[in-house]
Amino acid sequence: MAVAGKAAPADDVFANSYGLDVGEYQGQCIFFLSDTGLTADEVTGKLVHDRYDMTRGLEVLLTKTTPRKCGELGRQAALNAGFKAVRVRVATDKERWKRP
Repeated sequence: MAVAGKAAPADDVFANSYGLDVGEYQGQCIFFLSDTGLTADEVTGKLVHDRYDMTRGLEVLLTKTTPRKCGELGRQAALNAGFKAVRVRVATDKERWKRP
């Protein structure tokens, strides 16, 4: 009989993680923590200034067509802000932020 193991500690960090939507426009990476587009440097500043909880995870959410370099820039922005648990992945349509 197989017994399900506990979730890995990293999974716990991402159970209640922040999401950073990433896109690309005319060759430039653009990041969204809300409805305002930001540069990678602005993302770092906002995460620090708005006192995001660095003990939570942060997921950099790409579309299928977003360049991987944009994901890496978003990951680095979160690490520069002080996040320890950051991952980059393709988001589902349901996870993507939608304009109200």
